[in-house]
Amino acid sequence: MAPNLDEIRILICIPFLLYSCYSDFKTRRVTNKIWPPMIGIGVVLAILNFHTHGTYFLMRFALSVTVLSALAYLLFKINAFGGADAKAIIALSILVPTFPSFELFGRTLPLTGIPPLNLFAFSAFGNAVLLTLVVPVALFIYNLTRLSPREWTGKPSYLFIGYKSEISKLKNRHIRLIQDFIEQNGKVVPKFRFSGVQVDDALIEKLQRLSRDGKIPEKVWVMPSMPFVVSLAIGFATAIIYGDLIYLITAHMLGM
Repeated sequence: MAPNLDEIRILICIPFLLYSCYSDFKTRRVTNKIWPPMIGIGVVLAILNFHTHGTYFLMRFALSVTVLSALAYLLFKINAFGGADAKAIIALSILVPTFPSFELFGRTLPLTGIPPLNLFAFSAFGNAVLLTLVVPVALFIYNLTRLSPREWTGKPSYLFIGYKSEISKLKNRHIRLIQDFIEQNGKVVPKFRFSGVQVDDALIEKLQRLSRDGKIPEKVWVMPSMPFVVSLAIGFATAIIYGDLIYLITAHMLGM
């Protein structure tokens, strides 16, 4: 049996996402060459879907692209994630705008059915965000097992967003500094930075100098640079197999 358009979308999307995950995990960069083919194929399949499903698909396609593009742009502008993450979300909104429905090993996917909104890329993004909530919990547990009680109470919010690292071990790691150390009148004032501070050789030399002078401790708070494309791929797989996690949780809480 020839694959339907839903299956073709998934089969095309998987290798693109796998390559993006590999590149993002290894280098925290994804080449821009990967997005035009995804978008181009998505547009062609959207035209074919419009001929098959008519106005309903066209409305869902337009809603998917509009909502996800606006959301991706907003999150990029506030430095919530990088350009590759934003482009991956936009490409996914074009290539797989609505929920694919097909059978695998005698089971109809997604297992919990298609949610009323039926915006697949939005559900995959929501699943990814929900799954990333595991990271703060993991960091909190890690910090509780590694830091002294005095360090717990010093910066309690930092326990959920980062960990302490020796300055000598900052080089060539996918991390950002949680605090920016500002020198004022011979003193050092730590300033929290929401998006973190890029770690480079100049910054490391500055931190080492301040540490030698006794103005900052030998360990500083850092946040891991998480590859969101990897989370998006997991959210993608979860949405295909199981469904929209946020919708299911909300429906369960409301007794629907």
